[in-house]
Formats: sequence, C-alpha cells, structure tokens
Amino acid sequence: TYKREKVVGPVFSCRNNIFFHKSFLFACAKIRKKYFFQIKNILFILKCLYLHLETTESYRMQTLYVLAAALAPIVVLMLYVYFKDKQNPEPTGMLIKGLWFGVLSTFLSLTISLPMTAVGLSPEVQTSFLDCLGVSFLGASIPEELAKFFMFWLLIRKNKYFDEHLDGVVYAASVALGFAALENVLYLFDNLDDWVTVGITRALLAVPMHCGCGILMGYYYSLIHFNNNHSLW
Repeated sequence: TYKREKVVGPVFSCRNNIFFHKSFLFACAKIRKKYFFQIKNILFILKCLYLHLETTESYRMQTLYVLAAALAPIVVLMLYVYFKDKQNPEPTGMLIKGLWFGVLSTFLSLTISLPMTAVGLSPEVQTSFLDCLGVSFLGASIPEELAKFFMFWLLIRKNKYFDEHLDGVVYAASVALGFAALENVLYLFDNLDDWVTVGITRALLAVPMHCGCGILMGYYYSLIHFNNNHSLW
C-alpha cells in the first residue's frame, strides 16, 4: 500500500499519483473491454444510417430528374398551344382541369383495352403480324383516343368559354397532354436504367403524337360544333 505524505493542501504524493494513474487506466481498460462491442455496434449503425441517408438523397434527386424529364415536354407543348390563342386565351383553371381530365382518361382507356387483352384481341405476347396490329389498334390507339375524346367532350360540353374554333384545339390538346403526362411518367419510372434515352425518345415522338392527335380532334370537333351550330350530341 501507498502511504499518504504530509504536505500542504489536498495533494497526493508522487507514489499516490502513480497509483491513481494506474487505477484510472485499469478502470478505462475494463470499461473499454466491457463496452467495446456496444460502441462498435453503435458506430456500425451510425455508418449504415449515413449510407442510407446518402442513398436516399441520391434516389430523391434521381426521382426529381426523372419527373422533370417526363413533364418538361408536356409543359413546353402546353405553353405553345396556349400562346397560340392570343385574342381570347382560355382561363388557366380550365386548362388545368383539362390536364386532369387527360390523366383520368388514362384509367378510362384501361376499361377498354384490358377486356381486349382478356379476350385475346390484344395479346400480351405477339407472335404474328396480326397480333401486333391487335395490340397497336385494339390495345392502345383506339381505347386511348376514345377515352381522350370522351373526357374532352365532358370538358367542353357545358363550358361557357368554348366560344370559338381555336378553343376546341386548346382544350383537346390539354386533355391529350394530361394523358401523355401520366403515360410518360409511368414509362420513365419503368425504365430507370435507361430513363434518359427513353425520355428523349418519347419527348420527340410519343408526346408530340398525343398532342397532335388532340389538336386534330379539337379542330374537327370545332368545325362540326360551330359550322353547323350544334354539338355532336
């Protein structure tokens, strides 16, 4: 044992200081040995959490990029059609409503295309030229255009702002672009490994095709509606 020497104040002697130092190191060693695995596990959990947050942030940014690529051509074409109506532009609220009607027409088209697939007129696996025709017309184009036309008709049926030929073009284009927006988002998220190529291809081909079909639909509907002074129904 170490004896405490008589000194002024509560100061230990050199021997007592050495004893205290050794005791402290021994206690630290026991604590480190006892809680080593707990500390290691905590550090591992913190590392996993950091990697998860980093991955989540990367995934979040990729999601934003994909959404921007899917919706950018929709916005550009919608603005182009909107600014063509210079004399009496349509209310923004009605155009947004038209876009939502186009989104709903996507689900409406499935009520037509899915039964075609169920009865074999639009087979999921194409083994012949007739199968490809069935998928192209009965599984895609006819159900989609019928659904878009029905939603377009609901949009302008009692619309007091539908008062000139160009209005039909603008409203039909908004419905068609709403359909294209949801379809574009689904296609790009279904091809995340190659979303840039798919996004560029659809921005140059599929989205303008939907918009063009909507413009033709609205143009001829306006001809019938205004030239004969009555609607289709």
